[in-house]
This record gives sequence, structure tokens and C-alpha cells, in this order.
Amino acid sequence: MSAEAIATLQKLWEKLVIVRVKRTIAREPEDVISIEIPQVIGHSDEGVPIFNGNRSSVLTRRTADIPQKDRWCARIAWRHFYGFTSIGAYFDLAGYHELDFNINLTCDWGMYGNHMGGHDARPHEGQLIAGIVANSPHGKKLEKWFIVTPELKFLIELVRAGKTELSEERLARKLLTDDFPDKLWALVRLVFFDNVQAFVEQHLGVQSAHPCLGQPYGQVHPGGRRYTVKHVDMSLPMNHPLKFVHILSHRLNSPQWWEEVKRLTDGACDNHVGYGGSCWGCEQERRATDRWRNEAGLSNY
Repeated sequence: MSAEAIATLQKLWEKLVIVRVKRTIAREPEDVISIEIPQVIGHSDEGVPIFNGNRSSVLTRRTADIPQKDRWCARIAWRHFYGFTSIGAYFDLAGYHELDFNINLTCDWGMYGNHMGGHDARPHEGQLIAGIVANSPHGKKLEKWFIVTPELKFLIELVRAGKTELSEERLARKLLTDDFPDKLWALVRLVFFDNVQAFVEQHLGVQSAHPCLGQPYGQVHPGGRRYTVKHVDMSLPMNHPLKFVHILSHRLNSPQWWEEVKRLTDGACDNHVGYGGSCWGCEQERRATDRWRNEAGLSNY
């Protein structure tokens, strides 16, 4: 367990509140920019629809006019909406952001805010959202907020507790999520178990059976269908597991993780970026070296 990593995450998330949406308000058609229906080209083994990236526009800006068969997957781009929560705080589209677990692994709002542009951002009545409450001329407001999944809510609560009695395998089952299904579990494997070995083995091609093999996860599609775990190792937001470790060792003030990587690979961990890629951890180390050389009056050439 890394006390430094836990303390860093606790600091990052200390102001987050998790609340329930009471209602959202948007004018139609004035607040609807467009409505698009993605094209289904097939289905996965589980029966989950597969889209090809093409979308057809609906010639309406009223959600009630969306064909019944397409409502579950319609992508609505909102110009504006606002709503109220169970604690009396209001929120609006301008404050919608996502925590970054995919791009730069900031575990926070992200270097660029990760704003989603209004697509599918309007939460439903009764849905949980999380954000930071601030005072405004109109009362309490969530100045930044996102729709919180049960898995991320569990992770936030776990970090705030600062400990867990669950095993890595049990936590894998509780943290499977959409997109890259193991990204939250991978974070926990480092923070609570210092399990660098798993990332090194994946880097070296040593396959390990996934503890959630066959378990459904993520969004529920029509007919109650969901994706199931069929992959081995961890499904991460970047192809190189050591890059995941290197970035988080810097983000979460836990350099011992990267030192352990170098020990386990006997220093042969330079190839953790990929052709033409980059690593924020490497960039931080390069800048630190440049600063040291400048302060020492040494040339970088």
C-alpha cells in the first residue's frame, strides 16, 4: 500500500460530493443542437449492438420525435440545460467535466478539462452525479460535475477510507467499468497493493487469466445485454502497461513503483512508449534533468 498515493488521491477528491439528481430542465427545440442516430452494423457475441461510427441526423430537435426503436442510442447535442440535486445545489451543462483516467491519468479534471461538448451529458432524474459545490449569486452550484458510475463511486469511497480488506480479485469484480474495463482496478492494484509485478508480466507477454472471466460489465443495452469479460490480462487505456505505471508513479508521488519496474526488468524498461509515442513520466524526468543541468551550468549537448 502506498500512503503517498492514497494521500494524493484523497487530496484530489476531498471536495467531491456525490448527490442525486432531482430534475433537469431544458427547452426543446431551443436547447437542442442536433440529434443523431448511430448506425448499427452487427452485434457482439453477447448480442450488444456494434456501431460503425456513421450517424444519421434526425430532422427534428425534439426528443419526443425520436423514433421509439432508436431512443436508447440517440446522441443528443445540448446547447444548454440545468438541474437541481438532492442537496439543493444546481448544475448546468457548462460545468460538465469528467475525471481523467484515460488520457493523461491525472485522476482529476484533466489537463484539458475533458469536456464532452454536451453529447449525452444530461443526467436523468434519480441518477447520481459527483462534483464540487461552490457558492454563486443564485445559491449553491456544482461548478464541476460528472455522472458517477457505481464503480467510480466505490473507488472514491475506498480511497477516502484509505484501506480495504478485499483481495485484488474481489476488487476486480467491483471495479469493472465501461470503456477500458480494468482502468480503475489497475489503479487500485498499484495504490493498495503495490502490485508492479502484474504490469511487468503483462509488458513481457506473460498472460494471466482474468479473475472476472465471463462476468458482465458496463452499460446495459436493449434486452438487458452487456459485454462480458473475454480478455486476459488488464484492458488499459494505453497499450503499454509500463507507461501506465510510469505516469502514475509521478502523478501519485510514488516513485518506488517505477524503481520496482526497473529492478524487475533489470533496467530493460525503456521500450514502454511505443513507436512515435510519448510518456508524461519520461517528460517529467527529462525536465528535471534539464533543470539540474541548467542549475549546474552544464550543457545539454
